[in-house]
Amino acid sequence: MTRAYFRHVRSSVAVLLLASSVQLAAQTPGTAADSLKAELLQQRTSLALADSVGDLHTSFEARMQLVPLVRRAESMVLLKQAAAIADSLDRPDLGAMVHRLLAKRYASTGDPAAAYVEALVVDSLDRIRELREMDRTSDEHAMMLDRLIAEQDSLAQAGLDRERRLAEAMVHVQHNADRWMMAALVAMGLGLVIVLGLFYRMGRTSRKLRTTIAGLRAEVDALRPVSNRRRKTETQYDEAPSIPDSAQIKAPPTPVHEAMKPVVEGMFRKGAPERLATLRQARERGDLEKVLRVVHSLKPQLVNFDEARFASLCARLTAPGASADHAQWSADLDALDAGVSALLRTH
Repeated sequence: MTRAYFRHVRSSVAVLLLASSVQLAAQTPGTAADSLKAELLQQRTSLALADSVGDLHTSFEARMQLVPLVRRAESMVLLKQAAAIADSLDRPDLGAMVHRLLAKRYASTGDPAAAYVEALVVDSLDRIRELREMDRTSDEHAMMLDRLIAEQDSLAQAGLDRERRLAEAMVHVQHNADRWMMAALVAMGLGLVIVLGLFYRMGRTSRKLRTTIAGLRAEVDALRPVSNRRRKTETQYDEAPSIPDSAQIKAPPTPVHEAMKPVVEGMFRKGAPERLATLRQARERGDLEKVLRVVHSLKPQLVNFDEARFASLCARLTAPGASADHAQWSADLDALDAGVSALLRTH
């Protein structure tokens, strides 16, 4: 920035000098003198105004523009003032420019000692400017390096944060996996226990079924000889010759009933509770057909136990349209329920 400003001031001064010389050469002596006076008046006015308001930059530029327009003695004074202003502005580049012009002026007036001193000042100011440029460049490099370090630290911190989040996510996933694995193991254990329980119940049910089937087979095997003997006896009675009524002798009761009675009682004890429960459930549901089927299944055994009590009762219940008389129907069913319960208690 200082170099650009220096070049701008130097080019402005050169253009001003060139324009002044061209105007002076092209105009008549009278016109050139009037124009120079007007230019001097304008520049002095600008200089006075800048000095009054304390505008050092404008004061410096106004003095540098007055230097080629005034006489040598005044130009030296203006240059020294400009050098002082450049020093106040802490602008070694502007000061070097002014002292370089002073060195040329001293050299042209035959004062080499003063020109040498000014050259030394120019060299010192150039070194100061170069050192400042170096310092500015170093500061810029340092700022850039700090920015790069900060960006690197930010990237490193972001990487650490990302790794931390990944680690936390992995721990969370592992925890969930362990929890699901534990839940799966518990579910498998419960399933195994349930399967074992089902197998155990199926075994018990199978054993009960086998026991029941074996009992029923034993009962059937026990009934088979009695039934065969009864059919044989009935056949013998059917084939026997008729005997006159006077000669007929009343035969004693057949022992067949007595032989079958234990079997019938055993079958009644096993099947009656379930049938009684079925009868009650069918009554609660109002299932007429189911009630009639249960009554028909119980009738043979009940008549065998107490024909006088249960024959008429079962006949009323199984008669067509018996359920139409709801009161009598319910009373008969209650009587049947009570009778079956009494038989189960006594047998």
